[in-house]
Amino acid sequence: MIKFFRHIRHTLINQNKMGKYFKYAIGEILLVMIGILLALQVNNWNESNRLLETQKVYLEQLLNDVIYMNEGYEKRLTEAKYSLNEALAGLKYLEQCDDNDSNKEYFDNMLLSHQVLSAFYSVQDTYDEMLSANVLSSLKNQELKNSIKDLYTSLDFSNNFISYFRAELGRASEIIWKRVSFTYDSLNQQKVSYKLAGLCNDIEFKNALVEVIDSRTDYLGDFERLLRKIKRLRNDLEKELNINDD
Repeated sequence: MIKFFRHIRHTLINQNKMGKYFKYAIGEILLVMIGILLALQVNNWNESNRLLETQKVYLEQLLNDVIYMNEGYEKRLTEAKYSLNEALAGLKYLEQCDDNDSNKEYFDNMLLSHQVLSAFYSVQDTYDEMLSANVLSSLKNQELKNSIKDLYTSLDFSNNFISYFRAELGRASEIIWKRVSFTYDSLNQQKVSYKLAGLCNDIEFKNALVEVIDSRTDYLGDFERLLRKIKRLRNDLEKELNINDD
């Protein structure tokens, strides 16, 4: 092809057809420019396809992470609800001030677990990789991008707020430990002992239990809020990846 164009140029020059030569030269330049533009277009198309494939791989991995968190949070949400209801029943036992009240077991369990407050766990290896590889910023679906950022920002915020909950529980714990004896039974199971009559009218002790309930209420609220965000992201990812339930 190059020899063909060169032959045409030489022929036009030898025949002293300079006007036609210049027209031909301009045409050749245009052809070269068109070829370059086409090559760039093909290269951009290939790059775009590679980016879309990379995004798809990461989004599929992220969906697996979110499904795992969804299942875990639903289970722990049930536990958090039970923990709050147990504490409310325990407070009722204290207010009834009756050793034979049926809520005694809940009261004892509340005392045994009053310091328990787990962190809000997250699976974020894929998310971190998406940030470092600039995959998240390259997503064109702004709603999906916002949904991803919203979930992981909320997880960080909630875990940072756990220290506040624990500080509140620390003050309540000091009061509880001064009034309740913690020991083990013959089966090495932890148990508590106390004199109910001495606790019933103890305002400071009751307020400590209310603090435990408040912390569990806030904790449950955060769990419910995070689970909603997890479900929203799961739905957005499935829509983006065209995954149907049926």
